[in-house]
Amino acid sequence: MLATGNEDGTISLYTRAGHAVARRAGNGSVRSLAFSPKGRVLALMSGFYVRLLDTSDHGSEPRLVHRNEGSAGEWSASNVAWSLDGSRLAGRTLDGALRVWRADGTPLAVLDGCGEGIGVVSWSPDGRTLAGGSADRTVCLWSWR
Repeated sequence: MLATGNEDGTISLYTRAGHAVARRAGNGSVRSLAFSPKGRVLALMSGFYVRLLDTSDHGSEPRLVHRNEGSAGEWSASNVAWSLDGSRLAGRTLDGALRVWRADGTPLAVLDGCGEGIGVVSWSPDGRTLAGGSADRTVCLWSWR
């Protein structure tokens, strides 16, 4: 499956052959999309929200995980990243904090204090370390059990 997101917040899902299977309206420019490791859940990040979409149910609506407060115009690029086992999702929200959620969207942690705002996040292959890189060239590492 392939997913695309655009500036009006619309998310589209396609088969490998390029056939559209679902389209969901949104709000706020889509900044990042990430499939869970098994491809069942798509994480969506925009200036207004972080949501999760069950890709196996083409009629489902994305479930809200986090709503950003403030102006979407203040948003700078950030990605969302799944741990390789699919148990956790991380991404920087509008308030500048790096947030971590369980796969079901339950908040786990708010991490801050890493330079000028994290723009890129990634999990180590064993899922025990989360890395965040900021615009001022700072890289921060957080350990997980």
